Amino acid sequence: MPDKIKVRVRDAVLTTRQFERYKAFRQSEAELKSETPPTDEMLLEEWITEELLYQQAMKENVGVSLDEAMKEVQKAKAFLESLPPDSDIRRFHRQVLEAMGVSEEQYWNEIMPSEYRKMMSISRLYDELVKRGQLRPPSGDSNEWAEQIRRYRHQRYQESIGKEVFIY
Repeated sequence: MPDKIKVRVRDAVLTTRQFERYKAFRQSEAELKSETPPTDEMLLEEWITEELLYQQAMKENVGVSLDEAMKEVQKAKAFLESLPPDSDIRRFHRQVLEAMGVSEEQYWNEIMPSEYRKMMSISRLYDELVKRGQLRPPSGDSNEWAEQIRRYRHQRYQESIGKEVFIY
């Protein structure tokens, strides 16, 4: 069965196979945290929003290079490898690999560099939005910052549907 496009965000696409991997990762994460797994709709909105913000960061020249991201990936990998094999984090990592159907090598060399690049670029975008006054600087209340980010992300998502984002 051919891999179909599920979502298009400008020129970036999310295929059915990619979505299933993303879903497996997020479900494993929810299980580890004893949370209710996110619905497909929630996961689509999350992926779309991440892609929108990543593209915005790159457009505004605050994005991170793949080399910068790879350095952070190597640090994360080294940290993971320094933990005892029977630690909860190492067990979770093995569950993630299994759920995603990827090897250790694929995870660290193919998946994580782009994921770290997105995450780091979006973080820099938030910093830039604070500098411009579009977001309030984080106060001591992390819940307030999280809510502000949630609202910004949701607004960005809503504005993009049918314009920059197409769900198939």
